Amino acid sequence: MSSTSVPARRHVTVEKTIGGKTLSIETGRLAKQASGAVVVRIGDTMSLVATVAGPGREGLDFFPLTVDYREKVYAAGKFPGGFIKREGRPTTKEILTSRLIDRPIRPLFPSSYRDEVQIQAGPISADRQNDPDVPAMIGASATLLLAQVPFFGPIGSIRLARIDGQLVPLPTAAEMLNSDLDLIVASTSKAIVMIEGFGQELPEPEMLEAIMTAHRYNQDILALQHELLAALGLPAYETPVLPEDPLPQRIYEQYGPAMRDAKQIHGKAERNAKVKELKLRAISELAPVDSPVEGGPTPAAVKSAFSGAEERVVRELILDGKRSDGRGHRDLRPISCEVGLLPRCAWLGPLSAR
Repeated sequence: MSSTSVPARRHVTVEKTIGGKTLSIETGRLAKQASGAVVVRIGDTMSLVATVAGPGREGLDFFPLTVDYREKVYAAGKFPGGFIKREGRPTTKEILTSRLIDRPIRPLFPSSYRDEVQIQAGPISADRQNDPDVPAMIGASATLLLAQVPFFGPIGSIRLARIDGQLVPLPTAAEMLNSDLDLIVASTSKAIVMIEGFGQELPEPEMLEAIMTAHRYNQDILALQHELLAALGLPAYETPVLPEDPLPQRIYEQYGPAMRDAKQIHGKAERNAKVKELKLRAISELAPVDSPVEGGPTPAAVKSAFSGAEERVVRELILDGKRSDGRGHRDLRPISCEVGLLPRCAWLGPLSAR
């Protein structure tokens, strides 16, 4: 779907109280030319997320998804001073937030999807208490629903703090100062798809409780996104049903046993050479260049399916307790250390002696 084919949508706002804080999703006011655009608000922090989906270029063998999160200081009511009047390259915070948005949604697209999707996100208002990163994650999911692209979502995302042993959803910056946990969890209605954060030596049962609590909060955020669709008069979102490609299973059945043997070769170079030889054989047999089969797979399709079968074989070996180099689950690779190898990096003694 291209941005020019998106019908006009009326202005709609839906909101829900989560942990005593109001989370709202608004659409129809800004970025009307996008395939989907929302403003997600917590407190006085508002993140604008706009998604545009359109046909990809011919011959692509990957999914061209771009996620760009940028923070402009005008969101806090300021503008850059000094000689440089505009922001420059993305900061570390912006890069990490772009990845935070990308990680949970990228695996939820069909493996055969090749249309171009661009997600632009960032705060348009910042109260400096509510971080705009989680609202941007929620907004990315909501815009993908509005864009009507094939997406095995939506996803809910939430940050949890733990203050005096109590889990606090959507904490403010002031609350985070007293927290021993900074946890971000993204999940669908069925499963958790991403965990990010840290805790100050929290026991595993307490961390597990925090993760599952976040997953339960995410169900409210998912319900809010479905409520947005209903308020717009759009049909309830259904997970796309795609025809199953028989090629990966065929390659797994035909070349899986040989690949399993190749993956257990101890030497890395020999192992990779054997797997490469097996891949070239699969391409020559299933998609011969000199005598192509009408309606048969292309060499690119065989390469992609072979990679999927390779991942499947490696996973099965790991579950069976076998690694590619022969190590088991609890075996460590031999590690050795030496000092004084580099003449300009010699230890100079304590600072007091210099």
